[in-house]
Amino acid sequence: MGATDVGPWAGNTTSALQAWESGNISVSWGGAGFLILYYVGVLKVLRQLGIITEATRVGGVSSGALTAGAICSGVPDDEFYKTVKALVSSCRKSGCAGKMDKLMRELLEDTLPEDAAARCRGKFYAGVTVLENGNPRAVTAGASEDLKDRSDLISTLAASAYIPIWSGRQLFTTWHGRDTADGSLSTAQLCPPGSHYCVRVASRSPELPRPTMSETLSAIARAMTGAPAAAASLEKPRLPDGPVAPAPAQAAAMKKAGLDIAPGLSVKTDWEPSTWTELGLIPCDESTCDWLYRMGQIDAMSWADSEGILAAALAKKRAAAAAAAQAQAPAPAPAPTPTPAPTPTAHKHAPRTWKTGELAAQYMQGR
Repeated sequence: MGATDVGPWAGNTTSALQAWESGNISVSWGGAGFLILYYVGVLKVLRQLGIITEATRVGGVSSGALTAGAICSGVPDDEFYKTVKALVSSCRKSGCAGKMDKLMRELLEDTLPEDAAARCRGKFYAGVTVLENGNPRAVTAGASEDLKDRSDLISTLAASAYIPIWSGRQLFTTWHGRDTADGSLSTAQLCPPGSHYCVRVASRSPELPRPTMSETLSAIARAMTGAPAAAASLEKPRLPDGPVAPAPAQAAAMKKAGLDIAPGLSVKTDWEPSTWTELGLIPCDESTCDWLYRMGQIDAMSWADSEGILAAALAKKRAAAAAAAQAQAPAPAPAPTPTPAPTPTAHKHAPRTWKTGELAAQYMQGR
């Protein structure tokens, strides 16, 4: 299977709305660990809005690569959600530290369809960190037409998500005869080339500093002992019922970091950076898991609304429903004899205008 050095992404050439309307939009998923539940929520909305379809090119590293693999393989949203929830629940009860690689490969064997490699050829990109001459190097894998088979795809996904010591007892795993590790160790985001707009999704707010080595090692040590994540005992901010415009500071931080969707876009928490680091490495409790999943949906909806895609998707859905109804309608009866029109009167109320929250509610009710 082909693998190439990760080069600089060329950047967006149109707005997200224009790219969505032309069908040339891609999605990139960063590393996440157990925060993948946030991604599952984001994915649900992006699919509902038609931003992600069977033809969409997707890229990812670590848990983001697993998300991209599920997308290109055609794994349904509900099945992906149930699979991830089951894995998190199992790890919370029995522990996964030091054996996640084995569990992940078994999970992929059970979940991915037999024709997964054929479905993903040409539209799937995964970032893998390869160790060469003692130095880590980022490579892109999986996009070329010579993705051999389903086993090759599973091997690539597992290599992209291999966290040293935490995933297995060794520092590295083997992929195509080379020592490799988690793709997020060398690449933050992997955007598929050639798309007019790449929607970049992350599992950590750009306002938070990058995890320190001390934070990461502490979280891994806690995971090894089976200790719960600190978020279990923390108050969770109430999530809005529909999309909201991000605060100016948050919008500026997102733009500077080159991200579109990340935790905190709709609601900000006062949690310490170490809390988010733990949530990536320690299974969340049931309440926190559900909160992260719902936050992913709200953040994705807020982003789509700010880009004009939510309103356009709703209009498109209404037009399709109207066309379908018209196609099934019986032939019209002969027109009656016209009668004189009554004298027009002034409207007592102004025509109704849609508010952002109502757009979201209307769309979600009809999904």
